[in-house]
Amino acid sequence: MLRDGQDYRDLGEAFLEQRDRERIARSLTRRLERLGYEVDLRAAA
Repeated sequence: MLRDGQDYRDLGEAFLEQRDRERIARSLTRRLERLGYEVDLRAAA
């Protein structure tokens, strides 16, 4: 904003999730496995 002289633009609440999808998927997979679940992730069609 200040550096580029642009107006503020809200990127939305899902911006970070979309940017870090793989990291989030790995983290959630590990959490479920620690709780005793077997996890097999497949992308939605």
